[in-house]
Amino acid sequence: GGGEVVSKKKQDLKKVKFVDPKAMISAVDTLLKRMPTAPPAGQYDTAVVHAYIKNEVYERFKKNPEVMTGIANAYYKYEGARKNWVIKGVSVPDTFLITNYFCKDSLVAYKYIDHAISADSTYGQSYLLGGNIQRDEGHYLEAIKWYRRGMKNAPKSPDNYLAFAKLVINSDTTSALKAVRELAKNDTIYPANLELARMYYDIDQLAYALDYFEKAFWADSAKRSNFSETDYLNYMASAQVTYNLTYGRYLKNLKPGAKKDSAMQTLYNTAMLHTKRFYNVASYGLGLYPENEGLIRQAFYLTQRLEMNDTAKVYAEKLFAMPNVKLITDDYLTYAKLFAAMGDLPSA
Repeated sequence: GGGEVVSKKKQDLKKVKFVDPKAMISAVDTLLKRMPTAPPAGQYDTAVVHAYIKNEVYERFKKNPEVMTGIANAYYKYEGARKNWVIKGVSVPDTFLITNYFCKDSLVAYKYIDHAISADSTYGQSYLLGGNIQRDEGHYLEAIKWYRRGMKNAPKSPDNYLAFAKLVINSDTTSALKAVRELAKNDTIYPANLELARMYYDIDQLAYALDYFEKAFWADSAKRSNFSETDYLNYMASAQVTYNLTYGRYLKNLKPGAKKDSAMQTLYNTAMLHTKRFYNVASYGLGLYPENEGLIRQAFYLTQRLEMNDTAKVYAEKLFAMPNVKLITDDYLTYAKLFAAMGDLPSA
C-alpha cells in the first residue's frame, strides 16, 4: 500500500521494522544518499522518499529528539550521485558519476530540528546542528544564537559551549573563555582546560596553549586520561616554541660550566626547572605511546638540555634506529652536542 525505493532489488519500506533509533537514523541517511540531486530521473523517486520519512519515520519517532535531529542532519548533508549532469554548460557523459556533490537542504533540516526541540527542549545536539548549519552557510551571528540557545537549554551538554568558543575565540576571546568556564562550572568533570589548550593551539597562540596544557596536565591528574597522543605532541610543540622565545635566545651561546652572573644564573635555573617539567610530561606521554617519534625526539632534546647524558643517549639511539624515521637537522646537531658533552669529539 506504500511507495517503493528501488535499489538492486525492490524493497517495500513499510515491511522494514526499525526499533533502534540509531538504526533508523542510519536508514534515513542511506535513503537520502540514494536520492538524485535534481528532479527524479526514474531510479529513485524523491517524492516517495520524502513521503516515507514524513509519514512513517516521523510518526513513529516524533517523540525521540535523537531521531528527529538525525533526520535533520541527514537532510542537510546527504550526497547524491546521478547521471546526465550539466556543469558550467558542458554535458557530462552518462558513464561519469558524481558522488561527492552535497545536496544540503537546510529548510527541511530545520523543520526536523524544530520537531526535535518540541520533543525535548533539553537535547543539546538539536541546537548544535542548527548552529552548525548556519556556520557552514557563513551566517555566524545566527550560529552564535543557536549555540547560545543550546548552552541555555542543555547546560551540561559540552558541544554547544565548545562550538561557540571555537567560533568566537579569535574575535571575542573573553566570551570564548567565559563559555568554557561556564561549561566547567556546570560539568565539573569535563576537561575544560584541555579544550582551551586545543583551541589556542589551533589558532597558533602557543603561549596560551602551553598555559592551558600545563593547567590541564598538572592541576588534576585524574583528567590526564583525556589527553590524546596528539595532545602530548602539541603540548611539547607549544613548550619548545615558548621556551625558545623566552629563554633560548639568551642561553643559546651559553657553554656548559661557564660562569654566569646572578641575573643569568636566575634565568638559567628557571629555564632548567621548566625543562625538567616538560621532560616529565614527555616521559609520561611515552609511557602511554612508547613508539611515538615526536615524543622520543622531545625527550632526547630535553634530557640533553638537562645534561642527563646517559638518558639522552638512550633516547637518541632509539630515535635514530626507528624504522622510516624522518630525521631533521636538529636531531644531528643535538646528537653532536651530546657527544661533545660526553667528551667524544670525533663522534660529535
